[in-house]
Amino acid sequence: MKRLFCLALLTMLAAVAAAQTRADDILYLNNGNVVKGVIVDRQEGRYVKIVTADGSAYRYDAGEIRAIESGDVRVDVPEAPRNRFRDPARRTRGFWAGIELSGGASVSPDFNSMYPVELAVIPGYRFSEFFAAGVGFGFRYYFRNANMRYDREFGYAPGSGESGKVLLSDDNYAWAFPLYLDLRGNFLSSKSRRAVPYWSLDAGYTINDGVFVSPTLGLRIGDRVRHHFLIGISYLGQDADLKVPALDSRPGLGDGHERRFIHALRLRLGYQF
Repeated sequence: MKRLFCLALLTMLAAVAAAQTRADDILYLNNGNVVKGVIVDRQEGRYVKIVTADGSAYRYDAGEIRAIESGDVRVDVPEAPRNRFRDPARRTRGFWAGIELSGGASVSPDFNSMYPVELAVIPGYRFSEFFAAGVGFGFRYYFRNANMRYDREFGYAPGSGESGKVLLSDDNYAWAFPLYLDLRGNFLSSKSRRAVPYWSLDAGYTINDGVFVSPTLGLRIGDRVRHHFLIGISYLGQDADLKVPALDSRPGLGDGHERRFIHALRLRLGYQF
């Protein structure tokens, strides 16, 4: 065992000494880098080991290498293995998709709270770690819908009560369907971090409601370039037709409703890939 260790050590020292005296071997990598040194091991179509002049040893898979130059001879690596290699820096660009679940509560001193819950899918294109764009579509359900939103299909009907009107259906109009533009990005590079803060901004139109805007601040968690989990706090500003019972006593406004903005705070969970 000791003899094998000594032999391996002598081999490495010899390679280092050779690298320090000459640097005839050059590897041209697909990511644009050039590595000079002495090739100490090479398996055709599999990998190459090289020792640089400072004694550092590196191993590169065949798919990472564009060409090998030794002395005056340059050998281009075949196209097929090169296509299997993708520069990690390039993986921050390209198509992406995400799925997000959010839920929260409306905040308004004029109404009792209702609780919007939404599931959305967002396909898009990532330009860099710091900016991506997509188109989102989702399904939103309002729990306690009758606390705020006016039922345009069923409206009000004559009945007993302070206003003299009774809502025919509390939750027939509880579903809504948002369609929107999604912009997002990281505040910091994720190349050396498992968790980075991120931002997003959604703006669009909700079927059964109206226009809306929803900014989010959160944390992106994951040790891969493209696959990661999201957790954030989101504000929802949603234009909608809201019940305003006080309007029942005003001439010409017997239905008791008007267009107003719903303000809500939501917790947003997601997965991007």
